[in-house]
Amino acid sequence: MGNIDCYNDEISMNNNMRDMLERMRGGIILCNFDLSTQSSSVVYSNRGWSEITGYTPEQLQAEKDGNPQALILEDDKKQSDEDYAIQMAQGDTYELMYRIIHRNGEIRWVIDKGIVKSLPNNIMQNLSVVTEITKIKEQEEAMKLLAQQDQLTELNNKATFNTLAKKVLERQNNCLHALLMVDIDDFKDVNDCYGHAVGDQVLEQVAMELKERFRSRDVIGRVGGDEFTILMTDIPSKEVAIKKAGELCDTMNSRKFAKCDITVSIGIAFSDKTKSFDELYIESDEALYQAKNNGKNQFQAK
Repeated sequence: MGNIDCYNDEISMNNNMRDMLERMRGGIILCNFDLSTQSSSVVYSNRGWSEITGYTPEQLQAEKDGNPQALILEDDKKQSDEDYAIQMAQGDTYELMYRIIHRNGEIRWVIDKGIVKSLPNNIMQNLSVVTEITKIKEQEEAMKLLAQQDQLTELNNKATFNTLAKKVLERQNNCLHALLMVDIDDFKDVNDCYGHAVGDQVLEQVAMELKERFRSRDVIGRVGGDEFTILMTDIPSKEVAIKKAGELCDTMNSRKFAKCDITVSIGIAFSDKTKSFDELYIESDEALYQAKNNGKNQFQAK
Protein backbone atom coordinates (compact mmCIF):
# COMPACT_ATOMS: atom_id res chain seq x y z
CA MET A 1 0.00 0.00 0.00
CA GLY A 2 3.05 2.25 -0.15
CA ASN A 3 4.88 4.29 2.47
CA ILE A 4 2.19 5.52 4.86
CA ASP A 5 4.44 8.28 6.21
CA CYS A 6 3.95 10.10 2.93
CA TYR A 7 0.20 9.74 2.62
CA ASN A 8 -0.73 12.83 4.58
CA ASP A 9 1.47 15.13 2.48
CA GLU A 10 0.57 13.46 -0.80
CA ILE A 11 -3.16 13.68 -0.18
CA SER A 12 -2.82 17.32 0.82
CA MET A 13 -0.52 18.38 -1.99
CA ASN A 14 -1.26 16.12 -4.94
CA ASN A 15 -4.52 17.19 -6.54
CA ASN A 16 -4.40 14.29 -8.98
CA MET A 17 -4.26 11.79 -6.12
CA ARG A 18 -7.07 13.56 -4.28
CA ASP A 19 -9.25 13.52 -7.40
CA MET A 20 -8.52 9.83 -7.88
CA LEU A 21 -9.40 8.99 -4.27
CA GLU A 22 -12.61 11.04 -4.45
CA ARG A 23 -13.75 9.10 -7.54
CA MET A 24 -13.16 5.70 -5.94
CA ARG A 25 -16.34 3.78 -5.09
CA GLY A 26 -14.94 2.42 -1.85
CA GLY A 27 -14.33 4.38 1.32
CA ILE A 28 -10.89 5.61 2.34
CA ILE A 29 -10.04 7.20 5.66
CA LEU A 30 -6.69 8.23 7.15
CA CYS A 31 -6.52 8.84 10.90
CA ASN A 32 -3.84 9.63 13.44
CA PHE A 33 -4.05 8.23 16.94
CA ASP A 34 -2.05 9.97 19.65
CA LEU A 35 -0.94 7.36 22.17
CA SER A 36 -0.01 10.03 24.71
CA THR A 37 -3.41 11.68 24.84
CA GLN A 38 -5.44 8.66 23.63
CA SER A 39 -7.09 10.93 21.06
CA SER A 40 -7.87 10.39 17.40
CA SER A 41 -7.97 12.87 14.53
CA VAL A 42 -9.15 12.52 10.93
CA VAL A 43 -6.45 13.43 8.41
CA TYR A 44 -8.50 12.63 5.31
CA SER A 45 -11.55 10.73 4.14
CA ASN A 46 -13.00 10.51 0.66
CA ARG A 47 -16.56 10.92 -0.56
CA GLY A 48 -16.98 7.14 -0.73
CA TRP A 49 -16.31 6.77 2.99
CA SER A 50 -18.90 9.46 3.78
CA GLU A 51 -21.46 7.70 1.57
CA ILE A 52 -20.90 4.40 3.38
CA THR A 53 -20.97 5.82 6.91
CA GLY A 54 -22.98 9.03 6.56
CA TYR A 55 -20.24 11.07 8.26
CA THR A 56 -18.10 13.82 6.83
CA PRO A 57 -14.62 14.15 8.40
CA GLU A 58 -15.85 17.13 10.41
CA GLN A 59 -18.90 15.23 11.70
CA LEU A 60 -16.81 12.21 12.65
CA GLN A 61 -14.40 14.46 14.55
CA ALA A 62 -17.16 16.38 16.33
CA GLU A 63 -19.54 13.51 17.08
CA LYS A 64 -17.22 10.51 17.48
CA ASP A 65 -13.95 12.18 18.54
CA GLY A 66 -12.46 11.37 15.15
CA ASN A 67 -12.53 7.64 15.80
CA PRO A 68 -13.97 5.46 12.98
CA GLN A 69 -14.05 2.46 15.34
CA ALA A 70 -16.79 4.23 17.31
CA LEU A 71 -19.16 3.43 14.43
CA ILE A 72 -18.85 -0.35 14.93
CA LEU A 73 -22.00 -2.02 16.21
CA GLU A 74 -21.60 -2.92 19.87
CA ASP A 75 -22.39 -6.60 19.22
CA ASP A 76 -19.44 -6.79 16.79
CA LYS A 77 -16.96 -4.71 18.78
CA LYS A 78 -15.41 -7.48 20.88
CA GLN A 79 -14.80 -9.81 17.94
CA SER A 80 -13.45 -6.97 15.83
CA ASP A 81 -11.01 -5.93 18.58
CA GLU A 82 -9.84 -9.53 19.02
CA ASP A 83 -9.32 -10.05 15.28
CA TYR A 84 -7.47 -6.73 15.02
CA ALA A 85 -5.13 -7.61 17.91
CA ILE A 86 -4.31 -11.02 16.42
CA GLN A 87 -3.49 -9.56 13.01
CA MET A 88 -1.47 -6.68 14.42
CA ALA A 89 0.64 -9.17 16.36
CA GLN A 90 1.59 -10.72 13.01
CA GLY A 91 2.26 -7.57 10.99
CA ASP A 92 1.08 -4.07 10.19
CA THR A 93 -1.98 -4.87 8.04
CA TYR A 94 -5.45 -6.12 8.91
CA GLU A 95 -8.71 -7.18 7.30
CA LEU A 96 -11.92 -7.08 9.35
CA MET A 97 -15.61 -7.60 8.69
CA TYR A 98 -18.19 -6.02 10.96
CA ARG A 99 -21.36 -3.95 11.07
CA ILE A 100 -21.43 -0.21 11.50
CA ILE A 101 -24.20 2.19 12.47
CA HIS A 102 -24.70 4.72 9.69
CA ARG A 103 -25.33 8.28 10.79
CA ASN A 104 -29.00 7.86 9.80
CA GLY A 105 -29.31 4.85 12.14
CA GLU A 106 -29.12 2.10 9.50
CA ILE A 107 -26.93 -0.92 10.18
CA ARG A 108 -24.51 -1.72 7.38
CA TRP A 109 -21.99 -4.50 6.82
CA VAL A 110 -18.46 -3.52 5.76
CA ILE A 111 -15.06 -5.04 5.07
CA ASP A 112 -12.27 -2.90 6.47
CA LYS A 113 -8.75 -3.41 5.07
CA GLY A 114 -6.04 -1.27 6.59
CA ILE A 115 -2.40 -0.65 7.32
CA VAL A 116 -0.99 0.83 10.53
CA LYS A 117 2.29 2.69 10.86
CA SER A 118 4.15 4.12 13.83
CA LEU A 119 5.09 7.78 13.34
CA PRO A 120 7.22 10.15 15.43
CA ASN A 121 5.83 11.81 18.56
CA ASN A 122 3.98 8.70 19.69
CA ILE A 123 1.51 8.76 16.78
CA MET A 124 -0.04 5.67 15.18
CA GLN A 125 -1.40 6.31 11.70
CA ASN A 126 -4.11 4.12 10.18
CA LEU A 127 -5.04 4.04 6.51
CA SER A 128 -8.28 2.15 6.01
CA VAL A 129 -10.11 1.07 2.84
CA VAL A 130 -13.75 0.28 3.58
CA THR A 131 -16.12 -1.62 1.27
CA GLU A 132 -19.82 -1.95 1.97
CA ILE A 133 -21.16 -5.53 1.63
CA THR A 134 -24.66 -5.11 3.10
CA LYS A 135 -26.48 -6.50 0.05
CA ILE A 136 -24.18 -9.51 -0.10
CA LYS A 137 -24.74 -10.28 3.58
CA GLU A 138 -28.50 -9.88 3.18
CA GLN A 139 -28.46 -12.34 0.28
CA GLU A 140 -26.40 -14.77 2.37
CA GLU A 141 -28.89 -14.48 5.23
CA ALA A 142 -31.81 -15.05 2.85
CA MET A 143 -30.15 -18.18 1.45
CA LYS A 144 -29.36 -19.38 4.96
CA LEU A 145 -32.98 -18.87 5.97
CA LEU A 146 -34.18 -20.84 2.94
CA ALA A 147 -31.90 -23.70 3.95
CA GLN A 148 -33.20 -23.67 7.52
CA GLN A 149 -36.92 -23.30 6.90
CA ASP A 150 -39.70 -25.58 5.77
CA GLN A 151 -40.81 -23.67 2.69
CA LEU A 152 -44.53 -24.38 3.04
CA THR A 153 -45.05 -23.47 6.69
CA GLU A 154 -41.99 -21.26 7.33
CA LEU A 155 -41.27 -23.29 10.45
CA ASN A 156 -37.87 -24.78 11.15
CA ASN A 157 -37.19 -27.81 8.99
CA LYS A 158 -36.17 -31.08 10.61
CA ALA A 159 -32.42 -30.49 10.47
CA THR A 160 -32.71 -27.00 11.92
CA PHE A 161 -35.16 -28.08 14.61
CA ASN A 162 -32.84 -30.90 15.70
CA THR A 163 -29.83 -28.57 15.82
CA LEU A 164 -31.64 -25.89 17.83
CA ALA A 165 -33.21 -28.39 20.21
CA LYS A 166 -29.84 -30.05 20.90
CA LYS A 167 -28.31 -26.66 21.68
CA VAL A 168 -31.09 -25.89 24.16
CA LEU A 169 -30.64 -29.21 25.92
CA GLU A 170 -26.86 -28.72 26.12
CA ARG A 171 -27.00 -25.13 27.38
CA GLN A 172 -29.91 -25.54 29.77
CA ASN A 173 -29.15 -28.99 31.11
CA ASN A 174 -30.53 -28.20 34.57
CA CYS A 175 -33.91 -27.03 33.27
CA LEU A 176 -37.03 -29.05 32.53
CA HIS A 177 -37.98 -29.21 28.86
CA ALA A 178 -40.82 -31.01 27.09
CA LEU A 179 -40.71 -32.39 23.56
CA LEU A 180 -44.14 -32.59 21.93
CA MET A 181 -44.58 -34.61 18.75
CA VAL A 182 -47.80 -33.60 16.98
CA ASP A 183 -49.27 -35.65 14.14
CA ILE A 184 -52.41 -34.81 12.14
CA ASP A 185 -54.70 -37.85 12.28
CA ASP A 186 -55.59 -39.46 8.95
CA PHE A 187 -54.06 -36.62 6.97
CA LYS A 188 -53.93 -38.83 3.87
CA ASP A 189 -57.73 -38.69 3.81
CA VAL A 190 -57.59 -34.89 3.58
CA ASN A 191 -55.37 -35.07 0.51
CA ASP A 192 -57.44 -37.83 -1.04
CA CYS A 193 -60.79 -36.09 -0.47
CA TYR A 194 -59.91 -32.43 -1.03
CA GLY A 195 -56.66 -32.49 -2.98
CA HIS A 196 -53.10 -31.57 -2.11
CA ALA A 197 -53.70 -27.81 -2.43
CA VAL A 198 -56.22 -27.96 0.41
CA GLY A 199 -53.89 -30.29 2.30
CA ASP A 200 -51.16 -27.67 2.05
CA GLN A 201 -53.55 -25.03 3.40
CA VAL A 202 -54.31 -27.27 6.38
CA LEU A 203 -50.60 -27.64 7.10
CA GLU A 204 -50.06 -23.87 6.85
CA GLN A 205 -52.95 -23.15 9.22
CA VAL A 206 -51.83 -25.77 11.72
CA ALA A 207 -48.36 -24.19 11.66
CA MET A 208 -49.89 -20.76 12.33
CA GLU A 209 -51.85 -22.21 15.25
CA LEU A 210 -48.65 -23.62 16.75
CA LYS A 211 -46.82 -20.29 16.35
CA GLU A 212 -49.63 -18.50 18.17
CA ARG A 213 -49.95 -21.03 20.99
CA PHE A 214 -46.30 -21.41 21.94
CA ARG A 215 -43.75 -18.92 23.23
CA SER A 216 -41.11 -17.28 21.07
CA ARG A 217 -38.40 -19.10 23.04
CA ASP A 218 -39.95 -22.50 22.29
CA VAL A 219 -38.56 -24.33 19.25
CA ILE A 220 -41.12 -25.36 16.63
CA GLY A 221 -40.52 -27.42 13.50
CA ARG A 222 -42.17 -29.39 10.75
CA VAL A 223 -40.27 -32.65 10.65
CA GLY A 224 -42.41 -34.70 8.27
CA GLY A 225 -45.35 -34.45 5.92
CA ASP A 226 -48.00 -33.99 8.64
CA GLU A 227 -45.77 -34.15 11.69
CA PHE A 228 -44.69 -31.22 13.85
CA THR A 229 -42.40 -31.01 16.87
CA ILE A 230 -42.27 -28.46 19.66
CA LEU A 231 -39.60 -28.19 22.33
CA MET A 232 -41.12 -26.31 25.25
CA THR A 233 -38.07 -24.88 26.95
CA ASP A 234 -37.51 -24.27 30.65
CA ILE A 235 -41.00 -25.10 31.92
CA PRO A 236 -41.82 -25.00 35.66
CA SER A 237 -43.50 -28.42 35.72
CA LYS A 238 -44.61 -31.31 33.54
CA GLU A 239 -48.22 -30.27 34.07
CA VAL A 240 -47.62 -27.14 31.95
CA ALA A 241 -46.80 -29.23 28.88
CA ILE A 242 -49.60 -31.70 29.58
CA LYS A 243 -52.13 -28.88 29.84
CA LYS A 244 -50.83 -27.31 26.62
CA ALA A 245 -51.16 -30.63 24.78
CA GLY A 246 -54.75 -31.02 25.99
CA GLU A 247 -55.62 -27.50 24.86
CA LEU A 248 -54.05 -28.15 21.48
CA CYS A 249 -56.07 -31.33 20.98
CA ASP A 250 -59.27 -29.47 21.91
CA THR A 251 -58.53 -26.56 19.56
CA MET A 252 -57.78 -28.76 16.57
CA ASN A 253 -60.97 -30.74 17.15
CA SER A 254 -63.19 -27.68 17.58
CA ARG A 255 -62.45 -25.63 14.47
CA LYS A 256 -62.07 -26.11 10.74
CA PHE A 257 -58.76 -25.90 8.96
CA ALA A 258 -59.19 -24.96 5.28
CA LYS A 259 -62.80 -26.28 5.48
CA CYS A 260 -61.60 -29.61 6.90
CA ASP A 261 -62.32 -31.18 10.27
CA ILE A 262 -59.09 -32.54 11.71
CA THR A 263 -57.77 -34.00 14.94
CA VAL A 264 -54.24 -34.46 16.19
CA SER A 265 -52.41 -36.99 18.31
CA ILE A 266 -49.56 -35.84 20.53
CA GLY A 267 -46.69 -37.62 22.22
CA ILE A 268 -44.84 -35.92 25.08
CA ALA A 269 -41.45 -36.69 26.59
CA PHE A 270 -39.59 -34.80 29.31
CA SER A 271 -35.91 -34.06 29.62
CA ASP A 272 -33.57 -34.84 32.47
CA LYS A 273 -29.86 -34.25 33.03
CA THR A 274 -28.80 -37.58 31.55
CA LYS A 275 -31.16 -37.80 28.58
CA SER A 276 -29.86 -37.01 25.10
CA PHE A 277 -31.93 -35.35 22.39
CA ASP A 278 -32.11 -38.63 20.48
CA GLU A 279 -33.45 -40.41 23.55
CA LEU A 280 -35.99 -37.65 24.11
CA TYR A 281 -37.07 -37.87 20.48
CA ILE A 282 -37.54 -41.63 20.66
CA GLU A 283 -39.60 -41.33 23.83
CA SER A 284 -41.91 -38.69 22.35
CA ASP A 285 -42.29 -40.81 19.22
CA GLU A 286 -43.24 -43.82 21.36
CA ALA A 287 -45.77 -41.71 23.26
CA LEU A 288 -47.23 -40.52 19.95
CA TYR A 289 -47.57 -44.13 18.81
CA GLN A 290 -49.45 -44.93 22.02
CA ALA A 291 -51.82 -42.01 21.43
CA LYS A 292 -52.48 -43.23 17.89
CA ASN A 293 -52.92 -46.80 19.04
CA ASN A 294 -55.39 -45.76 21.75
CA GLY A 295 -57.78 -44.17 19.27
CA LYS A 296 -56.13 -40.88 18.15
CA ASN A 297 -57.34 -37.36 18.98
CA GLN A 298 -55.49 -37.44 22.30
CA PHE A 299 -52.08 -37.08 23.92
CA GLN A 300 -49.85 -39.45 25.81
CA ALA A 301 -46.90 -38.56 28.03
CA LYS A 302 -43.90 -40.75 28.83
